[in-house]
Parts: sequence; structure tokens; C-alpha cells
Amino acid sequence: MSHDLSSAKKRSRLYERNWRHVDADHLTTEEADLIEDLTQEFGHGYRMFA
Repeated sequence: MSHDLSSAKKRSRLYERNWRHVDADHLTTEEADLIEDLTQEFGHGYRMFA
């Protein structure tokens, strides 16, 4: 992942807190890739989004 670690961790937490507002069926490729990267790095392959 090319993002600064603290910035990436903040993004991960933001997605976790606000996942209910995300339209997962209409993500851009870039956003889907970012979410996958965050899932791998901070969720150890498991999405913790509610």
C-alpha cells in the first residue's frame, strides 16, 4: 500500500464507522481496491465493517 500508515489507518477506521452509508454495489475500481488493501492490512483479510 502506498499510503502513509497513519493515514491508511484513519481511512480504515472511517470505512468501519460509516460502512452503512457506502453503496458497495457502485464503488469505483479505485475505491474497491483501497478497501481491499485496507482489509488486508488492518483486518488481516476480514472486513470489520458493519
